[in-house]
Amino acid sequence: MNLIANNQARLDAESAILRVVQVLAPILALIVTLAAWVKFGVMENGATMPVDSPLKATLGLGLAMFPGGTFFTAHGLVHWARRRQSRFWPVVKGHVIEPGPVQPFIVATMVSFWYVVDGRRYDKSIQVRSRPTETDVEVRFDPDNPEIAVLAAGDAAAQVNIWAGVTAFAAPFILAWPLVWLGS
Repeated sequence: MNLIANNQARLDAESAILRVVQVLAPILALIVTLAAWVKFGVMENGATMPVDSPLKATLGLGLAMFPGGTFFTAHGLVHWARRRQSRFWPVVKGHVIEPGPVQPFIVATMVSFWYVVDGRRYDKSIQVRSRPTETDVEVRFDPDNPEIAVLAAGDAAAQVNIWAGVTAFAAPFILAWPLVWLGS
């Protein structure tokens, strides 16, 4: 039993750290990108200068994309930690309001459901990997904050947000070369 309590405490600490990272990481990404702008002279001739180097194009696009990518990645990690943490949460019966349409080639689908904890009803919509086939589902909720809940199958928000963050990080590197080519 002590091992379970230790795992739960470790996951709680991990989740708390990731929530702080979710706020601070985009700010740090913005500061680092701005510092790189100054270091590599991205704006030394003004905003109308031709884009003449892939590094400058990457940093120019990165100013908008890197903080957002950092936020989405950290947000996905928070959801990932929450899904791991939910193994230790209590389970209640939930009711699917609307399972959502089947969307081919989509990683996740939205599912709206409700559940009751201590006589209070909570309505949620979350992304899930596979649409529930039943109207009754198992819902795991955070005992410290019952508004936070996941379906027993886990939600897909972690995967969707991490991929959005990775895409936002990769986009400036991929788009920099065509911008330099078009600018010359």
